[in-house]
Amino acid sequence: DFVHVPYLVKVFNGHADLLIQNFYTNWVQAQGTQFYRPFISLTLALDYFFWKANPVGYHITNFLYQVASSILLFLCTRRLFNYKRAAEAQTVGFLAGAFFAACPLHAEVVSWIIARVDSVQTTFLLASLWMYLRARDQVNPTVSKGFSLACFVIALMSKEMAITLPPTLVLLEMIKSDKASLIDRIKDAAKATWQYWLIFAIYMGVRTAALGTISGGYAGSI
Repeated sequence: DFVHVPYLVKVFNGHADLLIQNFYTNWVQAQGTQFYRPFISLTLALDYFFWKANPVGYHITNFLYQVASSILLFLCTRRLFNYKRAAEAQTVGFLAGAFFAACPLHAEVVSWIIARVDSVQTTFLLASLWMYLRARDQVNPTVSKGFSLACFVIALMSKEMAITLPPTLVLLEMIKSDKASLIDRIKDAAKATWQYWLIFAIYMGVRTAALGTISGGYAGSI
């Protein structure tokens, strides 16, 4: 927090270009870390616009992202169990969302301002998954698929953990496939998820160019 709030002070005092730099350089141009998370800085800048350095607003935003994550987990789980009776799917979804919301470890994403990287990424990753699941059940899935892909892009620009979505979708398609052959299941899964893998490849290219390394992370002492 002591890095990011002073950074916002600079942004709003004649250095708005610093926000744009996050899209093609190291996050907040920090020493000792190499991350590509430009969307997080945009959310922080929006908070600063309304709240300046008052921490209350930032914590409210963090709380709302955590609530959104919990609701989306409920929606995803309920849809994953839509082959069950409605009451059963509702119950399983509610329990998943409730346990996630009540997990004591998750208090950090509200009490620590910059820990929103986890809740923001989770919100958009689960939103992408939910819209993907909706698209699977729709005759014309174009809109839902488009929203899913857009949310995936935002999740990637929030935290690197979002790269887990494409392999998750592949596993989902293979589990739900009615094909007997493993090769056929893999082919169908690749066909259904190729757009996510393409976005993943583009993201890795942009991120590597911005950071100068394919891995990044913490380096040395901060």
